[in-house]
Amino acid sequence: MKDDLSQIISKFDTQGSIEAIEPFGGGHINDSFRAMNTRSQFPNYFLQRINHHVFKDVEGMMNNIQSVTAFLSKKYNEQSLDEDGMLALQIVKTLDGALYTKWGDSYWRLYLLIEGLQSIDIPSSADIVFEGAKGFGQFIADLHHFDANSLTHTIPYFHHMPRRLKRFEEVVSDVSVDKDEEKQAIQFVRKVGNELCELQRLLDQGSLPLRVTHNDTKFNNILFDAKNKARCVIDLDTVMPGLVHYDFGDGVRTSTCTSDEDESDLDKVDIDAEFFEAYTSGFLEDTRGILSDLETQTMVEGALMMPFIMGVRFLTDYFEGNKYYKTAYPTHNLVRAKCQLELTRKMLARKADLISIVKKYS
Repeated sequence: MKDDLSQIISKFDTQGSIEAIEPFGGGHINDSFRAMNTRSQFPNYFLQRINHHVFKDVEGMMNNIQSVTAFLSKKYNEQSLDEDGMLALQIVKTLDGALYTKWGDSYWRLYLLIEGLQSIDIPSSADIVFEGAKGFGQFIADLHHFDANSLTHTIPYFHHMPRRLKRFEEVVSDVSVDKDEEKQAIQFVRKVGNELCELQRLLDQGSLPLRVTHNDTKFNNILFDAKNKARCVIDLDTVMPGLVHYDFGDGVRTSTCTSDEDESDLDKVDIDAEFFEAYTSGFLEDTRGILSDLETQTMVEGALMMPFIMGVRFLTDYFEGNKYYKTAYPTHNLVRAKCQLELTRKMLARKADLISIVKKYS
């Protein structure tokens, strides 16, 4: 594998000489590596194998990333931001000018490695939650004048709740459901599924606008500097047209929950009200000026929908044989699903309180 990585990176227009290539970071989907330069005057790099089984239109996805990062880079350069300003990822092209290369059956891309920044899997304070949310909100605000319809849908119907539920039912109908925990999860999905399709209904009616959205705003998809200031939004594979609610909701899901995403003790799963308020305040700081009244009025629908859709996706993958997400053990996706569905249940019980918090900052 080491020899392959060296040959793969040689396809790109790098500077200096690469000394070592080592695994770097985590994630459910792609495989990532840090490539270190022997010469300090030249940059280090971030090499990534694209999971083309998930992102079938590799060219469309990479064109999206290039378009969005180029737009943001130009904007940030023109604004002459200070040293604490937001940064955009920079793609390193291949020697023949392509955005990615193919090696065997795999597709690979390369970025400049942004030094001195780190991701945070689980925020430790409301201040950090606020900063992360502000970064994600600024990402949407900075792309307000970018034509969302010019982007490819890298995963068609990614957050289309009715289609996710339809696929869920198709999968469940073909398997034997024996365990009580499996039955209870299925029952909950069927109980609240229709209610949590409200955003899709509003989108279909033309009541909500499509924007350029990240669509996967896990808290560790934003990088922080040493002062815990959000500096760069990363993992742009799912950047495409979407609803602002998706980015708000997934950020809430991963930054305000009181447990890990795969917590098996459901008594530990809940929403932290202080963190939710911090996330809402941060996210709306830059977006409130561009959002419609209906967008802010329905923002909590995104906070409810995202843990639910993730629960449905984890549960569907579990019944399909764990084909999509990386798992550490056979029931890992079932545990993830139960955790996300429990978070949905508890948030639904506190929906009125969550709406009040959003109104406070709208």
